[in-house]
Amino acid sequence: MDKTISIYGKKLFEYSSPKGMIELINVLTKHLINFQIFTKPENIFITNGSQQALYILGVMPFPSSKLKILVEQPTYSVMLNILENAKIPVIGIKRTNDGIDLNTSILTQGELEVYLKSSMYKFHVRRTKEFYRNKMGILRKLCNKNLNDKITWYIPDTGLYAYMEVKEVSSHNLENNLLNSKILVSSTNNSYIEGFKHTEGIRLCVCNASEEEIIRAVNVINMQ
Repeated sequence: MDKTISIYGKKLFEYSSPKGMIELINVLTKHLINFQIFTKPENIFITNGSQQALYILGVMPFPSSKLKILVEQPTYSVMLNILENAKIPVIGIKRTNDGIDLNTSILTQGELEVYLKSSMYKFHVRRTKEFYRNKMGILRKLCNKNLNDKITWYIPDTGLYAYMEVKEVSSHNLENNLLNSKILVSSTNNSYIEGFKHTEGIRLCVCNASEEEIIRAVNVINMQ
């Protein structure tokens, strides 16, 4: 942060370009090559969060001139709200554990630019993946050992969220029951297009949960 301020201090109080900080865009152009994404600086736009980017993508015309958007089910509920408010027609495609996986201010943009150019980025990515891999490993081991056959779980190797499919209870009722036990989960019902046939499920986040809290959550879920 201090290095960013020393480099871009004068720009902090200026209006930035609508498409984002040019220094960051130039660094991103080179950085994306590592992921086999080849583009030009003029094709990159920096947005202040994912929702702004999703809105732009949702309302922009497609090169094919087609109008409907294919949306995996379940999906990010905010994306469904954006498409619904824009009156854009959608078609749902079911996603399962074996199915498809289509895996800022001047100060924050400047900080990211400095970050990408240093070795900190790769180090942080490795450390973060390992941190969440350990948490998901704990959750997977507990689910495999303790959960009954009324619950089917899908836990990625690393990440923030896991999914549990419930067979004999409403996910909203389960969400409320767990809330009474001070366990916060979210039903995945709002992640589907209205009328799309789906199973009941809940989403769990292990981001801020300790190992003891994960153990307690799995035990409480198993008793529902």
